[in-house]
Amino acid sequence: MNGLPPELLQHVFEAVVNDWEEDPGRIWSTLMDFHAYIFLVNRTWNTTARHTSTIWRNIPLHRGFFDYAEFCLLHSGNQPLNVQASMSESFRELMTPERANRVQRLEVEDKEAYRHWMTVLLSLPISKLEYLSMNSLCSSWEESLAFLVGNKNLHELEITRFFHQPLSPASSGVHPVLPKLKKLKISDWAQETQSVLSSFSAPSLETLHIAVNDEHRYGQRFRPMTLGTMDIFSSVKEVIFQFAITTEDVLAVLRQTPNVEVLRLAHSWRFEASFDDLLAQLCNPSIPILLAPRLQVLSLHEFPVWMPAILGLVRARLSRSRTCLSTVEGIGQRVLPLRRVDLSPRTTMFYPKADVERLREICEVRVWTPPPGDLR
Repeated sequence: MNGLPPELLQHVFEAVVNDWEEDPGRIWSTLMDFHAYIFLVNRTWNTTARHTSTIWRNIPLHRGFFDYAEFCLLHSGNQPLNVQASMSESFRELMTPERANRVQRLEVEDKEAYRHWMTVLLSLPISKLEYLSMNSLCSSWEESLAFLVGNKNLHELEITRFFHQPLSPASSGVHPVLPKLKKLKISDWAQETQSVLSSFSAPSLETLHIAVNDEHRYGQRFRPMTLGTMDIFSSVKEVIFQFAITTEDVLAVLRQTPNVEVLRLAHSWRFEASFDDLLAQLCNPSIPILLAPRLQVLSLHEFPVWMPAILGLVRARLSRSRTCLSTVEGIGQRVLPLRRVDLSPRTTMFYPKADVERLREICEVRVWTPPPGDLR
């Protein structure tokens, strides 16, 4: 190992850091330990590590990590930065305008009940974000939207629990545009989720993930989401629903995502005894304009739907694909048959094996486990 050239050592170090970044369960102390250990091997490793700016691009601005974060920033050169921050004062102190301009991935979680996080973000020249996660911020949605619009390269956005200040819908009829946004995940209360979805346009959006958390707030849902002012997200191919959702929520979103191909329903909190009515709405022969005519994959992960309703949906879609057209974006298009049903291992326990085999005769059935972090 002592004979390894510095260039090869740099590739080894970078591979370790890349592997850590791709781990959904990554822990900051693991990366900090790696950096400490390679300093202790010998002088060559120490010098090589200090001059490999790519391994210092991950910045944890949390309690207990301040000195380590400052060291990473000093050795990061001109590399794009991946910042995870929960301490606002540390963020304000270490994020100079030059460093803020290099932030590419940003995860902000308010653990201090600090009401001006978004003011801090807006005061810095952060305009090159590709990924943004906002968790538990106390901010108006108008401020947050102004911050989003300033990042034209934003590809992925996660919004989790906005406290205290209700989100208000856009006052103008023209929505701001997030031109490159491809993936959106919202984990919030129903009315806040509704106002977020109705506040901007995302012409490139491909995946929409909605996790409604109203059980903590009200104990039960009384009103479904209404999305009449939401833009048509015609590029969305995958829609995911979790937790405290209703049939009306799903139908409201499907009306605005006419080209969806994959519908995933997961982790219901049992606000409805069964979602059989939802599947009936997706195959009702009396409806002239069928929702989600291009739907090809239905995924159920711990979700209360009876097997007769699934069989009815698959059979009806197969029948309508031979005889019916549906209007999508003003164009008559043939309804596609449902190609596959994904069932999680725990979901299959609720269905008789004979019913599952009967379903296999009509379409592909896959026992599917969500990737770590996908449905959490």
